[in-house]
Amino acid sequence: MRAAFAILPIVLLAASAWAADADAIREFLAVPVEERLSSAIEAGDHRYLGVAGSSLQVPGVASGRLPPSAVLVIPGTSGGADPELSRAARDYAAQYNRLLVERLAKIGG
Repeated sequence: MRAAFAILPIVLLAASAWAADADAIREFLAVPVEERLSSAIEAGDHRYLGVAGSSLQVPGVASGRLPPSAVLVIPGTSGGADPELSRAARDYAAQYNRLLVERLAKIGG
């Protein structure tokens, strides 16, 4: 019985971290892609969006090596994020990154 009580704080801490990750992803995804992209370009931020997990993924970008400074990781995507939220984050990043490539081609950046 003592072992169960000893593990309880760890379980609660993990659940709290998981909920915080989910909230961070939801908050990030609440901003429409076009709005986020326009704000970023206006600020001179030409980084791609990435999704953390067992490795960094940069959806919508041709595979190749990107320097870490060229990628903004969507908050909350590292670790064991909810699979549906992780999928939504990858879809969001893919759409954002495709639009970023198009816009940079137009402005010569």
